[in-house]
Amino acid sequence: MVSKHRVSIIEKFWKEGEEFLEKGDPVQSSEKFYKCAEECVKILVEVFKIDKVLRKVCSKGYWSTDDYFEAANELSKVLGLDIIRSWLSAWNLHVTGFHEMKLSIEAVKLLKEDVRKIIEITYRIIKS
Repeated sequence: MVSKHRVSIIEKFWKEGEEFLEKGDPVQSSEKFYKCAEECVKILVEVFKIDKVLRKVCSKGYWSTDDYFEAANELSKVLGLDIIRSWLSAWNLHVTGFHEMKLSIEAVKLLKEDVRKIIEITYRIIKS
């Protein structure tokens, strides 16, 4: 069963991302939207029992970049390419938007729509 806590984290980060956008802060909004995608990947890996990833994460005690990319690749085999596209957009928000601080508000608004797709997919799956 999916933790309600994870779902509440997604909702919290999404709301914060929108608030930072309204304030004209693409850096912080980028990271909040990225964090939504991270939580979705974690949920989907649990739901679909992607054991290869779960074993690695459990043995280390944390998620690494490689784990998220491997998870997205494995999930795309089950859920299609929207998962990869969403993850790559989220990664772009994280690296280019947050770390490098190079994305405009307009770019963040576009990329967050891909993150919205992974959230919608996640919610649809956990509600079914």
